[in-house]
Amino acid sequence: MGSIQKAKLFFIAFSLTATLGSIKAGTSCGTDGSVAQRIQQCKETCDFETSNRQFISWHLVARTSWGKEVWYDPINQKIWSDQSSYRYTFENSKNICETGAIGREQTAYIHGYWKLPRQWEYRKASNFGLLSCLPGLQLTDLWVKGFSDTDRIVFNGSTGRFSTIPQRSFSQYYIRCAMDVRL
Repeated sequence: MGSIQKAKLFFIAFSLTATLGSIKAGTSCGTDGSVAQRIQQCKETCDFETSNRQFISWHLVARTSWGKEVWYDPINQKIWSDQSSYRYTFENSKNICETGAIGREQTAYIHGYWKLPRQWEYRKASNFGLLSCLPGLQLTDLWVKGFSDTDRIVFNGSTGRFSTIPQRSFSQYYIRCAMDVRL
């Protein structure tokens, strides 16, 4: 394939991606009500098959007019926010979810006790569709809480693996928040 054909193919793929992204961003759902009511309003699922052939359906809870999505994880009974718009140092990341500083748009204006998920929560959710069902997760590294509040751990969305970051590092990463929900 020549370089002109590759350039045309890239342009078509980029145009299609941009178009689909702008269509998704303009289609909001789940804008009010309880989590169960929001799921009914959105009527969108992400189906995942586990390694032992178990089928899991994650449910879209809300999508804002800006395309930010919150998803319900039925195995862990959690809702997962969209990714933060900014990167944070480890010290700043620890309270972003709890204080609401992640932004109302990322949590689709759903009120409750949002928290920075722990490593074991990411690990468990990864076995049941996290990597497949949360949009954009495959493109980012995210801070997570370890077993102690001083553990500096990053979750790699493309590999599903964790890395420990040195204590004196000023590295910055995105975050996602999660909230326990019983339907």
